[in-house]
Amino acid sequence: TGTVTLLNNGVSVGPPVALNSKGTASYNVYDQQPLAPGSYQLAASYSGDASYNPSTSSSSNLTITKAQTISAESPSTLNVSANGSVTFTTSMGADSIGNLPTGNMVIQSGSTVLGQAAIQGSYQTENNIVIVAGTATITVPANKFPQNGTNPVTAYYSGDANYSASNSGAVGITVTGLSAPGFTLSSSGNATVGSPGASGSAAITVVPSAGFTGTVNLTCSVVTAPSNAASPPSCAAASATVAGTSAATATLTIGSTSSTTPGSYILNVLGKDAATGRISASTSLTVTVNSAPAFALAATPVTLTSPGASGSSSLTVTPANLFTGTVNLVCAVLSAQGGAVSAPTCAPASASVTGSSPATVTLTIDSTSMTTPGAYSLAVTGTDAATGKISASTTMAVTVGAAALRAAPSFALAATAITIANPGNSASSTVTVTPANGFTGVVGLSCAVASAPDGAVSAPVCSSASENVTGSSAATGTLNVVTTSSTTPGTYTLMLTGTASGVAPETATMTVIVNQGTTPSFTLSNTTIGITSIGGSGTSTITITPSGGFNGQVNLKCALSSSPAGVTTEPVCSFGLGSTVIVSGDAPATVTMTVTTSNSATAAVEEHWFGTAGGIAVAGLLLIGVPVRRRRWPVLLVLLLLGGIAGIGCGGGGSKSSSTSNPAGAGAYAFTVTGTDATTGTIVGTTTVTVNVQ
Repeated sequence: TGTVTLLNNGVSVGPPVALNSKGTASYNVYDQQPLAPGSYQLAASYSGDASYNPSTSSSSNLTITKAQTISAESPSTLNVSANGSVTFTTSMGADSIGNLPTGNMVIQSGSTVLGQAAIQGSYQTENNIVIVAGTATITVPANKFPQNGTNPVTAYYSGDANYSASNSGAVGITVTGLSAPGFTLSSSGNATVGSPGASGSAAITVVPSAGFTGTVNLTCSVVTAPSNAASPPSCAAASATVAGTSAATATLTIGSTSSTTPGSYILNVLGKDAATGRISASTSLTVTVNSAPAFALAATPVTLTSPGASGSSSLTVTPANLFTGTVNLVCAVLSAQGGAVSAPTCAPASASVTGSSPATVTLTIDSTSMTTPGAYSLAVTGTDAATGKISASTTMAVTVGAAALRAAPSFALAATAITIANPGNSASSTVTVTPANGFTGVVGLSCAVASAPDGAVSAPVCSSASENVTGSSAATGTLNVVTTSSTTPGTYTLMLTGTASGVAPETATMTVIVNQGTTPSFTLSNTTIGITSIGGSGTSTITITPSGGFNGQVNLKCALSSSPAGVTTEPVCSFGLGSTVIVSGDAPATVTMTVTTSNSATAAVEEHWFGTAGGIAVAGLLLIGVPVRRRRWPVLLVLLLLGGIAGIGCGGGGSKSSSTSNPAGAGAYAFTVTGTDATTGTIVGTTTVTVNVQ
């Protein structure tokens, strides 16, 4: 059991075929896809079954060629008149079986094809054998036959990929009543010649009849032309060859000269057979000769303000008669006033015409400083760039104005108003130097008081400055205005003067306002200190707030200004890293002051030594009365002792008293902080810091 698959180079060429009871499998076109013509390497592959293993045979070469065919025809009649027709039933057959045939059946007489049609393929059985066949029905009108009399007709099968071509035997068809061989002519109707001197063309068609074949020679002649036309168009000799029943076409070239009058012409085209010259036909052809492409120019007038100036004219190129292309433009002086020199000129230019619309281009007109003022007429000529044969011209009016007197170079000054906050301060004004008439150079700046408040002293002054003008743009800079501490406040007007080489000085006013201002000063403020226990310390932030523009160094010192009663141990103050502060700008500056207490309580003792001292003094007085030589040291000691005892007695005896109500130092203290400006020493500020010690 099992199946066998037919392989071509290892590729299946059809579905598997089951083995029959004899263990064979057949591959045939009835059950399988037919093989196309070509070379094959065929092998049989057995699938195997429960008892037998799969196997594949060795390959065998097989070449399949196209099947040979035979063709046949059966006419509906063997005789036909001029107005009749013959229907041919054609067929083809092959001695093999495969795909249905395709292709055409063709009916022809000699080399003349009378008609053709696609065959209809089918399978037919003859003698129990299936074969392929194809049929086609073709009807041929009598006038398709080449000639009167007998025309041998054959059926021809064109063949296809599987079947070869074949011809049937000839059948004689007798035709009567056909016209004599001939032809007719027709034209495309009209031809156009672009311009005198150009050429055009027309298609002439030769349609054969009654089996005419051969060459037809074509000529032409003018039938009608415009009035007084000169050098009418002509056509070159041409010919068309008819090889069968199909029409032939020839191209007729129509020429003209540069003298040909534009307009519409009618030409007669005559055709004669080249073999006998007896068969002829004619047709008419309309030829239109267009006027030569051209263009027209127009230019707008130009006015130049003065010699040396330039201007422009808008020049328009208007095409005519289908002109397109580039037009090159030049100009020349046509007329000028007597004695004129250095006439205006224009730069060469070009305009591109791409369609039927006008093209516009700008012509630049130049003059020199020597050009004579007045009216000029310039001729503008345009020439086509392609041939140089098409040209046009126009005139352009150019007026040159008289030279204007040139103003002398100069400049203008402007200065911004300024405000000075306090006498002694300074400020800057922005000064602008605007050039005119080509001025360039360095402008020196100075100023003087033009007006001041009544009784004003020490008026503001400005420092020297300069501005450099290097082009046509304005130059700007600053001018510093200075006052002294004695300057009277109020509004001043300063006259600013600018001087430069070769030009007249220029002036401008500048308003200066000096405000009353305030005297530079500062104030001190502080934060309260709280110390929670004896022996501790606390800090206060001392703030120096400037006013009136004060800036600089402030020296600080502090001192205890009040303390609780009975305190024996007093706190001390200090400024840590330093007792100087720098004030810069308007912002306050700060410094930290530290107050420190001590927990050692040493009583303040009040000694009363008057009695003892007095005794000693008495003893001394006694010694004064004793001569030196007679002094005896034991006696002296006795006297001193007695004096001391007496002193004690007189003074009520030696006594010591102390106050111990608050020895540790608790209570409220006040420290005075003093700040003095380091520069003059005349600006002073103070503040009192409260210190609470618990």
